Amino acid sequence: MEQGTSLAVEVEAVPGAALIRLTGELDASTAPRLEQLGAELVAAGHSDLVIDCDGLSFCDSGGLHALLVLHAGAEPDGTVTVARARDSVERLLAVTRLDAYLTVSPHLPEPWGSTSGGA
Repeated sequence: MEQGTSLAVEVEAVPGAALIRLTGELDASTAPRLEQLGAELVAAGHSDLVIDCDGLSFCDSGGLHALLVLHAGAEPDGTVTVARARDSVERLLAVTRLDAYLTVSPHLPEPWGSTSGGA
């Protein structure tokens, strides 16, 4: 990992789906880690991926690319949901029109939404 760039990742998996909580920066140096994790989760049968961006402080084009890689890997049977993204990340998704490919939600879906305490 490059100096000054860090990404903490936590995973909560249920049958068919996984929640990936991101904390820190999703950029060109940290995106490959997310791409690899997503591929592993889909291969293990978790085709619906929820990316919790509540703790994400930064996202650049490398991070956007990683989200597209996750989307491509989850298709045709799965989905990628970007949840609880900060305004800056939501704007990036809208300006690049990635929100047409990814589901963007202000809250976590079930089963995680019921324990999130509301965002």
